[in-house]
Amino acid sequence: MAQARYYWEDLQAGQVRDLGSVTPTREAIIAFATQFDPQPFHLDDAAAQASVFGALCASGWHTCSMAMRLMVDNFLVDSSSLGSPGLENIQWHKPVFPGDTLRLQVRITDTRPMRSRPHVGMVRIVWDVTRQDDEKVLSMEGWAMFGRRHPAPPGARQRPDRPPLSSRSIAGQRHHIPTEEYRMSHTNHLRRRAVLAALAASSSLALPAWSQSKALLRISSPAVPDDWHARMWTVFKDALDKSAPGEFEVQINLNASLFKQGAEPAAMARGNLELTTVSAADIAKIIPEFSIFTAGYVVRDAAQQQKIFNGPIGTEMFKTVAEKMDITILSTCYYGTRQVNLREVRNVKTPADLKGVKLRMPGSKDWLFLGEALGATATPLAFGEVYLGLKAGTIDGQDNPLPTVKAAKFYEVTKHIVLTSHLVDGLFIAISNKALAAMNAAQRQKVLAAAQAAAAYNNENRAKEEAQLVEFFKKEGLQVTTPDLDAFHKTVQAAYQNADYAKTWPRGLLERINAVK
Repeated sequence: MAQARYYWEDLQAGQVRDLGSVTPTREAIIAFATQFDPQPFHLDDAAAQASVFGALCASGWHTCSMAMRLMVDNFLVDSSSLGSPGLENIQWHKPVFPGDTLRLQVRITDTRPMRSRPHVGMVRIVWDVTRQDDEKVLSMEGWAMFGRRHPAPPGARQRPDRPPLSSRSIAGQRHHIPTEEYRMSHTNHLRRRAVLAALAASSSLALPAWSQSKALLRISSPAVPDDWHARMWTVFKDALDKSAPGEFEVQINLNASLFKQGAEPAAMARGNLELTTVSAADIAKIIPEFSIFTAGYVVRDAAQQQKIFNGPIGTEMFKTVAEKMDITILSTCYYGTRQVNLREVRNVKTPADLKGVKLRMPGSKDWLFLGEALGATATPLAFGEVYLGLKAGTIDGQDNPLPTVKAAKFYEVTKHIVLTSHLVDGLFIAISNKALAAMNAAQRQKVLAAAQAAAAYNNENRAKEEAQLVEFFKKEGLQVTTPDLDAFHKTVQAAYQNADYAKTWPRGLLERINAVK
């Protein structure tokens, strides 16, 4: 107790303290529910979608536990806390979804000494947990026990829980009236309490609170930590820390630990996420004309890609994204040129040679169409499951740029790389319009500059590594071959021209893309 910063005497009615924030991930929600509250809507996306909640949500007891952790970390650990006899009026007002940022605020409504234990004082505390949109998700209240800095000496008179009463008969009824002695002592007590409360509110003993001036920027990425488009987020954070110290709280979540791949745009629309990278396929789900950038053999190389999206075409397309998806594209990342990577060595010269190959593709219809256009049997599978799928043989291959094959260690469970170069792929660093609108002009410019620095870091290092990786994979024992690229180009382009995809492309856009040198 000698080490405590806060004793019962420091805690006064009327004090309000902010005790920090926490953002539960999908994995954390499932882990807690698996052990303590295994109801389907806390464990399974499909079951949750069919429930009254509409999506996977945290157990109410998980929310209580997170609030308790904030209370301990930001207050109780520095206090003379002696526990609590319990909590009352626990109410869960709103569900908590993955990516919600929960903030705890506590308010002291009453204090009193314990008659039976002179070294202990009681404090009545109301807990309120709100999420990022200021909606209350949890409230509860109860008494807590704290050690006193100066225990009352034995036999000392302490302020009783209720005033001592005298009795007086009025119109035949007995009414309890406070004695004069109580009135004087109670008046003095209130004066002392007011002075102490004023001192506590202005003194350095006040608890540290989370800074409301910081703009929260939560980042979700499916990238593994060793990949360049994962490392670039550290560049983004460092750039903001340097240009805008103390203005932003940047939280980086990799390995799809916050949201599944492809779920990020919806999370941004709900206000549960500020930043992510979106693919052309993600955008094409909402804006069909963007599917032109998911088509094989449209963009020639990384240099042309940057010129396309940093020029008039990018300006026009990104304006539509901002209007229809409520997100703003900040910069374009070169993700790499996608190649086919197979579990077993196979003689692949033309698309016909991939017939029957279960080729893993991301789960959107645009990706699956590309896989079929390559001649394979396109098989949807989340990125985080690809390594085990290749190892177990549930898929025969996957397509990704060479840096990703290395970073995700797919070369450990495959034997062949076919240099089809079928898609010059890109990712777009995007921020929710809501987050952007909450910033001032200077902050928006700093965020844009940080995103451009992150993309430049990714682009330079990815292109440099990509040029060196063929030799790396050969040394690892993989066979690397180049097929008949003209045959692949003609077959894939014909598949798009004969499908509905080309009908959604704005007239003349393909020709404008081809004209970019």
